[in-house]
Amino acid sequence: MLKECLDVFKKIYEEKGESLILDTYVPAEGSYVLVDRNGAIKEIKELPKQKEPPEDFESFIEKDYLSALIDMNKPIDKKKVIHSNNYYAFWVKKDSIRPDKNGKVKLTQEIIDDYYGLLKAPENKYRKKGLELYEVVEAEIGKPDLEMIERHKDWIKNNIFSIVQDNHLKDDKSYLKIYFDANKEAYQRENRRYVIPNVYNTTDYNVPVEDKIFGLPNDNMGLNAKKPYLENKTRKNTMPYLISTEEVAVQKKFFDYLYNQACLGKSNIYLNEEDGIIALSNNESLKRSFRGYYLRIQKGKELEIHDFDEITGFEAEIEPIELKQYIPVPEKNATDLVYEKVKKLEDVKILINSVFFKKFLITNFFTDAKDIRLNDTKVKEELLRCRTGYFNWFFKGESVAVRSFFSESSLVLIKNSILNRHIPKAIEQFNVRESILNYFEGGERMEQTYEEIFERLSEMINSDTRSTIEDDAMYYYAAGQIAQFLLSLNQSSKPTPALVNPVINARTAQQLQVVLERLYKKYNYAIKYPQRISRLYSMFLLHIPENKKTDSQMLIAGYLDRSLVYEKKNKNEGEAENE
Repeated sequence: MLKECLDVFKKIYEEKGESLILDTYVPAEGSYVLVDRNGAIKEIKELPKQKEPPEDFESFIEKDYLSALIDMNKPIDKKKVIHSNNYYAFWVKKDSIRPDKNGKVKLTQEIIDDYYGLLKAPENKYRKKGLELYEVVEAEIGKPDLEMIERHKDWIKNNIFSIVQDNHLKDDKSYLKIYFDANKEAYQRENRRYVIPNVYNTTDYNVPVEDKIFGLPNDNMGLNAKKPYLENKTRKNTMPYLISTEEVAVQKKFFDYLYNQACLGKSNIYLNEEDGIIALSNNESLKRSFRGYYLRIQKGKELEIHDFDEITGFEAEIEPIELKQYIPVPEKNATDLVYEKVKKLEDVKILINSVFFKKFLITNFFTDAKDIRLNDTKVKEELLRCRTGYFNWFFKGESVAVRSFFSESSLVLIKNSILNRHIPKAIEQFNVRESILNYFEGGERMEQTYEEIFERLSEMINSDTRSTIEDDAMYYYAAGQIAQFLLSLNQSSKPTPALVNPVINARTAQQLQVVLERLYKKYNYAIKYPQRISRLYSMFLLHIPENKKTDSQMLIAGYLDRSLVYEKKNKNEGEAENE
């Protein structure tokens, strides 16, 4: 799949050139100095820490990109004090050019001499296969300009230790980056001189094939003697894969582009021939249908690819999810949720993130558990358990996992809200849950609506005619109503979790009966007008459910819905029982 992604990138890169990478490149914080060909300082830029590509930075942006090391394990300066890769640039941290508390300076004349010495004779840096690779590059681009190197070395030695003070540069721990004026072709040439011999994981794995050299790329690959498990032991050549110098150069550009996107917080990369490359943050979503390749990337010491997949059917527009008040929301407890049709997958993502996960889901799809600062342990548990499934739905269009766990997981979170005494939130969650489950089923799942069950039970308990509960759904709904009423008689303003938990987590009908019997005996003294509750409780006791396992959905629906007992007999006059 990487090859297909590279084909897409290569096509765009051939059209846009380096601007494809430079337009999203974010240089490091520091002081940037441009020295003209006569040795005078031509331009200085102080660059604070950036979250976006800087403006008015044209003099430095491409020079900076072309002068960077592949990584700190492949420096020109073996002491790793100088961080640039060619003789047109000189990068050091500012604390390397001033004395430490012991009076020692990291950057020494010897380090400077060694740096430029290797740039004069790069062949001295390489051995065996690495040298062969360098010689191929040198034959293509020519030898280094020795006179230019000597001139730049002299300038650095004469100015590097005083440049901060002499030019009133910001004296902090950020970078000092010095560039010598030259055309972009010179920088590109010297970048190639460094990159090609160093771009492979190690030259030990290089293999000549006819007139080309193939090797193991360094990008997202850490194969070495300490990681033999990355080898393909069943093949004659055990390397995971080998590519030519031309291919590895393109692959490096691709990974540079991806690293830029990761730095900008755009961790979701979509690629195909038709749309090219689409880079999105977790807060963004595809706006149209998509077929192609997906990469989940992250910024580390280098670019990290955490997920790689082929997307066969992402649809930004979905069959509408109709949000309804299956349980009416009391006006005094109304939330911000708007009950309407949800037609976009992006809006479903926002909805679930807000309603069920306190807005912690979108920002923590890949966060280590210890770094998620969510105090509600139950919400955190469900987030960690379900986030991969939600991620695959929202970013890849794969809803299979969510369909399998949503019913159970959302019910756990509703119970959690009830136990935390957040009844308006629990009602909101219940309504969203029911709406999404109906969407998954392709229509209403229940033969009777909650409203119909409420009205039927209301008729029964307000009638002098003897009635019986008609089915298990009504039975468990009635149990929720009984629990709601009895717990409302508690002297404290809200029932404690210790009282509610045995009700909503009762596993069987028998357990539920025992819990309700205990509550009925406990609060029987507080019932002023017992007619309705007595009838409801009697019907509950007389019904023998076919399903002995508690129907938690119906139980919670009854618990959260309007109270049958407190319902006014006449909407215009009269009082509710026990008011």
